[in-house]
Amino acid sequence: MVEKGLRRPESNSTQITENHTEDIHEQFINTDDPFPEVPGAPVEEQQLTVRAVLVGCMLGAVIAASNIYLGLKTGWTFGASLFGSILGFAILKPLSRTAPSFLGGGYFGPKENNVCQSAATSAGSLGLLFTSGFPAAYQLGLLSTHPKDDLGRLITFTICCAFFGLTFTQPLRKFYILKLKLVFPSGVAAAYTIQSLHVGKNAEIAARKKTKALIYAFIAAILLRVVSEYAPGLLWDWHIFYALNRVGWDWII
Repeated sequence: MVEKGLRRPESNSTQITENHTEDIHEQFINTDDPFPEVPGAPVEEQQLTVRAVLVGCMLGAVIAASNIYLGLKTGWTFGASLFGSILGFAILKPLSRTAPSFLGGGYFGPKENNVCQSAATSAGSLGLLFTSGFPAAYQLGLLSTHPKDDLGRLITFTICCAFFGLTFTQPLRKFYILKLKLVFPSGVAAAYTIQSLHVGKNAEIAARKKTKALIYAFIAAILLRVVSEYAPGLLWDWHIFYALNRVGWDWII
């Protein structure tokens, strides 16, 4: 964001747009204000689109499944904002250029990208119930002995929580964000990420690099976890001497 009181001459030329973008990154960022509009950037007539919500929900489902496993193992979970921002861009940007309009084609900008990451964050947060509330209910004996017997209850309770979450979103936003002017670090990080994906002369190249790095790390983590199940004591728990004992080195213990 540009400091208050500063004005930049607007121009439709590409050079002015690139210089203005560099000025945005170099100057002090006031996170209480929206990012300034980039001169010459296309106007996003449609921000809330079916393609953005659909892709965001699918990415959020991946994060929700990951959070259930991670949360039950460690008690920690992570948000889907950056994951949804980068992979949402990687999926929808090429689609917007190649697909016809009735199949999801058309301009894909930063505001629609924000809708995609918002949907991913919302969908990914639904898994938190399965790492906190539901395990506590089973520990207290409030549900059946086997979770598969509570499938209907789990789905119904999840839908109710999603409904109340949507109900309280607007009043909480008005109080915490618009009135108290609180700044949430994850939202600011997502905004910077989305801006870097769309704005600047090297934005496309940087976006491809970020997407590849995220995908490679994601695949490597999955492969490590799956392969480690077939090599206990070597690839995961690092109990090397225990593994050597299992293959015949009895004296190593």
